[in-house]
Amino acid sequence: MLGALVQRGFAITKIAPKPVNLQVFSLAIFFAFLVYGVLLARLFSDRVRTVRITAALLVFWPYSIHNSVRIHNDTLVTALVAA
Repeated sequence: MLGALVQRGFAITKIAPKPVNLQVFSLAIFFAFLVYGVLLARLFSDRVRTVRITAALLVFWPYSIHNSVRIHNDTLVTALVAA
């Protein structure tokens, strides 16, 4: 249902073509996952180096790269679990 709403919003505004709009939405959800992941790392560690390594692992983990532009529920689920 959320994907249908996003696709309708993109159709009205014509910001991105049809197959790309859900990928853009998936990237936005993945960015939210990254933000929550870094905030969680900051909660457990005050060391800047540890937080940066955690952020790099979250961003460059192979499944993260693969998952960030896929159109499915896993991206939303991982963002909600991190939140």
